[in-house]
Amino acid sequence: MSKADCRIETDSLGKVEVPSDALYGAQTQRAAENFPVSGLRLPRRVIRALALIKKAAAEVNRASGKLDANVADAIIKAAHEVATGGARADTGAHPRLSSRMRGSISAQARSARRLPTTTNTDVSRRPPSITG
Repeated sequence: MSKADCRIETDSLGKVEVPSDALYGAQTQRAAENFPVSGLRLPRRVIRALALIKKAAAEVNRASGKLDANVADAIIKAAHEVATGGARADTGAHPRLSSRMRGSISAQARSARRLPTTTNTDVSRRPPSITG
């Protein structure tokens, strides 16, 4: 990656070069560099969900005064573009999954399928009270 094709992002580990058109920052770039790449991408609905979370966080933090309005507006615009499938939503602007990330996501999905889907509604079986 040439210097002209990248920007410098900073995190707790220092500075790192990130592609200038990337919609991610330093930590994602480090993950992409440090873990083998599988060639898979995150499912579109996961990317959309993350974009909606980022958008909501920017809106709340702008309203509370914790985030500069110009920065918040840029985040909201980019998150909306990604969430609605805009021009850069399905391009190389997102890194591919590493084999380690893919395994973690698969394990989480398998675990979620094993969770019970019913709840115990028997109110007569309340836990004992804790007394002094």
